[in-house]
Amino acid sequence: MTETEQAIKEYDILIKGYEDDLLSDRYSDIVKEEFKRQRDIFLIGREALKEKAEREKGCEYCNKNFQHNYNWLIRDYMLNDKERPRIEITGDGIAVIECDYCPKCGRKLVSEE
Repeated sequence: MTETEQAIKEYDILIKGYEDDLLSDRYSDIVKEEFKRQRDIFLIGREALKEKAEREKGCEYCNKNFQHNYNWLIRDYMLNDKERPRIEITGDGIAVIECDYCPKCGRKLVSEE
């Protein structure tokens, strides 16, 4: 399990706790309003982490060679540890672009080492 997936799981536990407290008769309406506010903040955080987890998985462009319908070939190259990934676009000509992130899904292609 990745750190992001673990954090999502922790958010789920916290959100469940707030939802249980909101249904309880132990707390005043003022306290419940604060619980609701905090729960809503955790819901937003959890959704942001879910989006991050989806980006980290990557897409069909950055996980394997992808053949576009218009004869464009987009590849991720790592020739050695010091070289950055590149996107090679072929059609009538060729363009090679060094990149740190996938242009389609935004997944980071280089490590921070």
